[in-house]
Amino acid sequence: PLDQKTPDHMSIWRFRQRLVDLGLQDQLLAELNRQLDGRVRTLSCHLPLAHVDAASPPVSAPLADC
Repeated sequence: PLDQKTPDHMSIWRFRQRLVDLGLQDQLLAELNRQLDGRVRTLSCHLPLAHVDAASPPVSAPLADC
């Protein structure tokens, strides 16, 4: 919840270091990316596209149709 204090940098560092020590950082990142991938695709299908003038063409491929 937004009304709770956020962890300080040392708490975050210790948590990250513990993940590294246990060899879990890659597994956690893969699971996080898997969950985000599904949500981002779902969200992108419902967000309106905005026109942006750019000096160069985009470097990424366009999103697949929903």
